[in-house]
Amino acid sequence: MKSSISAILVVCAVTIVGVVATINTSPTGVAQDAASSATQGVTADRVSGTITDIINVPGYTYVEVETTDGSVWAAAPGVSVLVGDTVSFTTGMPMKDFYSSSLQRRFEFIYFVDRFAVTGGLTPIDSEAAAVHGRTGGQVAALPAQGIRMAEGGITIAEIYARGEELRGETVRVRGQVVKFTPGVLNANWIRIQDGSIAEDLVITTDGNVSVNDILLVKGKLELGKNLGQGYVIPAIIENAEVSIE
Repeated sequence: MKSSISAILVVCAVTIVGVVATINTSPTGVAQDAASSATQGVTADRVSGTITDIINVPGYTYVEVETTDGSVWAAAPGVSVLVGDTVSFTTGMPMKDFYSSSLQRRFEFIYFVDRFAVTGGLTPIDSEAAAVHGRTGGQVAALPAQGIRMAEGGITIAEIYARGEELRGETVRVRGQVVKFTPGVLNANWIRIQDGSIAEDLVITTDGNVSVNDILLVKGKLELGKNLGQGYVIPAIIENAEVSIE
């Protein structure tokens, strides 16, 4: 069990963020009821399909989901689902070549999620299991980003999405509120911030630690279309950022 927890803490992500193709595409939102999707398959921000296999380990549930695009695996902290359930989940945590010590099995590709959308609602989050596995279930809810001043000599997140290519590779300063924090993923801590100027998040990687709802001043080089592999792209990201909590 300890080795399984360590593997997930070191390897699994959020990362991170919704996966999209261009700077003008919105990142992942909250998973919707699977029944609301007319088609079952894999889109830029969601997977929908039917559960064909379930593997339970202490504190975690692995499921295989059959979609119109083929079968995929996903894992969530301690959820209650059945074979045959139609489910939907966001694609913000894709992991390639993930090895589960508890299962002694390597997954070529798997999604780590907080919960699944099933017919009639969302599976509940097992907060204790989620916290143990470094997931966001144990974090406080993010408050709406309001009244955030633009950084001196900086720009807003709305400007980043609007100006796109003009800012690619430029060092920018952004002030925003933490809406999600995922530590220890791919040798970095991953942060999503909002500033109220637009609904989209801005993704940050850093070696610093923050908490949800912290107000941050971020400085770093802006990259567009960060490819995570398997066709998954982060529209806007500041990597190795200088981050200070205000």
